[in-house]
Parts: sequence; C-alpha cells; structure tokens
Amino acid sequence: MLSSKWLFIALAVFSCICLPADSRVGACAIECASDKVPLYIQRTYKTDAFRETFEIWEGDTVTGTRVYKQNGISLDNSVRSYEVCLSKTLHTLVLKDS
Repeated sequence: MLSSKWLFIALAVFSCICLPADSRVGACAIECASDKVPLYIQRTYKTDAFRETFEIWEGDTVTGTRVYKQNGISLDNSVRSYEVCLSKTLHTLVLKDS
C-alpha cells in the first residue's frame, strides 16, 4: 500500500526517485489513470552512458513483466528526467551495465 507521503530513494547513480501521493509539489507533471501512480526519476549520466540501461519491472525480473526501459545512448554527462505511470503493485528497478 502506498503511503500519503513522498517516497524518496537515493541510489548511487540516480539523483532521486520520488513517488508523489499529494499534489502540493509543482513537479508533478503527469496524470495517471486511477489504478496507477506516477513515478518520477531523475537520472544522472556520466561518461560512457551508452553502456547503461535501466529497466522497471512489474514484479520481479524472472516472472514479472518489463514495463519501462531507458538506455543512455548519446546522454553522456547529462541529467534526464523520466515520468511513467505504474500499477499499484511491487516493482523492481534494474540498472544494467554492458
């Protein structure tokens, strides 16, 4: 169950991941269907970003379904924001480096 607060997860290569559940913050740009929640990711890329891909899976990576994929091609030394609507269920974030 999602809380009514913002959930921030700090990861080494992600500036932040936030799951908004209230509309007081102006950064909420997307609207999702009532059975989904918005996920906002700010990704910081360094050199050789083309080698990195991140994926979001509904469930786990073995029996689940990949619902989002983003590669760092042509994004060296940049910061990008991504927005996606996800079902209200467990998700797995995977960072791959080739």
